[in-house]
Amino acid sequence: MQFIADILLQKPDETSIAVIEIKRSITKIDNATFIRKRILSSIQSLPYFMVFSGNQCYLWKQDKYTDPDANPDLSFHSADVINKYNNQENSNSNFSYRHLENIAYKWLLDLTSIDNGNLEGIDEKLDKIGFLNDIKEAVVLLEAKV
Repeated sequence: MQFIADILLQKPDETSIAVIEIKRSITKIDNATFIRKRILSSIQSLPYFMVFSGNQCYLWKQDKYTDPDANPDLSFHSADVINKYNNQENSNSNFSYRHLENIAYKWLLDLTSIDNGNLEGIDEKLDKIGFLNDIKEAVVLLEAKV
């Protein structure tokens, strides 16, 4: 059975780098960890796994030895990303799945070509764990088979 990722990041040679799952609301690490564990049971391990929700993001840097129950390497409020990429006048945090997916898509697309020189906030944290370097020039795919 093939898994369809909400968003998949691939290198130009089509090597998958990260799966990003979009959820409308996830506020607890346990819920995000459960989602990751469930999905990892049906796909091969990738370098990164992210749960992006309307209120929180969780990112795991992983290898084949990473514990499926491990806490994320990075978690942050998604408000800064949403505020930057939200093109709707409604700033209500109760966004539809499709709108959150579009926001995450635009953000990730920008991250694949970001200049690592002047980073701050979330981008700086992503850079410290190697995410920005690893996704540089990646292709961002919506609803892609893993």
